[in-house]
Amino acid sequence: MNLNNRLFYTSSYYIDVGKFKIFRNNYLKRVQIFLKNKYKLNKFIIFELCLEFFLKIGSFFFLPLGLIFYFLGYRIYVVDPYSFGDYIIELHIIKKKFKSNKILIPIPNDFMFKSYNKLLFKKFNFIDNLFFTPILLSLNYWRFFQIKLFPFKEKVVEAKHNKYMIKDYNNPHYVFKEFETNKVLNKINFSHNKFSKEKIAIINPRFLNTRNNLLRNSEIQNYSKAIKFLKSRKFSIFMFSDNDKIIKKAQRLKINIYNIKNKKNQITQINTFKKCNFYLGSYSGMGHFTDVYEIPSIYTDEIFFNAQIFNKNSYVIPKKIKDKNNNIISYKKIYNMKLDNLFIDKEIKNLKVINSNSIEILNSTRDYLNKKNLKVKKVFKYLPNYSVLHKVPLSYYKLNKKLFYDC
Repeated sequence: MNLNNRLFYTSSYYIDVGKFKIFRNNYLKRVQIFLKNKYKLNKFIIFELCLEFFLKIGSFFFLPLGLIFYFLGYRIYVVDPYSFGDYIIELHIIKKKFKSNKILIPIPNDFMFKSYNKLLFKKFNFIDNLFFTPILLSLNYWRFFQIKLFPFKEKVVEAKHNKYMIKDYNNPHYVFKEFETNKVLNKINFSHNKFSKEKIAIINPRFLNTRNNLLRNSEIQNYSKAIKFLKSRKFSIFMFSDNDKIIKKAQRLKINIYNIKNKKNQITQINTFKKCNFYLGSYSGMGHFTDVYEIPSIYTDEIFFNAQIFNKNSYVIPKKIKDKNNNIISYKKIYNMKLDNLFIDKEIKNLKVINSNSIEILNSTRDYLNKKNLKVKKVFKYLPNYSVLHKVPLSYYKLNKKLFYDC
């Protein structure tokens, strides 16, 4: 990781310490956790502390320059450089809420989504210069310079998801995956005009092997029956990926597959989402285009049972979890065992994650397109109000009814 990228990482509002995150500026808590877990100082920790100190000192040194920018109407927003989903939804909210073109967005110089900047957010000023980026990251320490998307005292991290499993929910030093953000997003109008008479469906099974969370991935063969059904209903089916293995598998299904490593295909991707009539796939990455364009959707293979779903026109097919005895765990036990927000593979020791199967995906797709009532009327009091399990299709509930009781 080069210096610019390391500076960007060090400027994050929070530090991930395992099962929860703490605010970077809560130094006392950081020292307590450091001592409690007996972390050893090494050259990487020392280097990052020095960089953090550099940014903090820089916030005072560059304050006069910052005040000039502030009174000229400029504001800073720092977006997660590794989450395409956060990038899409957060910058679209800013685009809707702030008409000004004086938005400064510092990014690392290897920013993965750089080619989308001009396609989606032309009016923003993306800064990846090694000289100016540290200045903006330093000035971002001053709250008056920041853009606040959500009405909370602190920065909300990964707002599309709910909170980590933290005992002290009301402690302001923790970062929450806060379901209340939905109240803010409901006020944002993401309306659009679907200008195509052709029926378009997008398939998007998640497959990433670079973020230590294979448990979130999908199996493309489980979509084959739904794809066959969509073809029988005269849908043109599209898929977009930069994964060569997935592209080869998708080609066997005889659908329109585009490699988005090609920038021209990224334009096709955006235009296809704008015209899309039905989405079937992961609520991850490009799946957040469904929030922006309010696409009728069925999200598959959801393992964040507390994920906040912004798209009102959607249902969720969750994954299942097997214990060490190969028994499928009921959803009530999943909540009792605090397994409702699994994120990385190391959290599933002695457990096995089961993907959405082809029958569940087919039945939900068929019922949705046949305009059947998919809503489950039964209310389960053990589920939090924000649980995605409130959004399971009726067909999924009927196939897996036992899992919704304490078996």
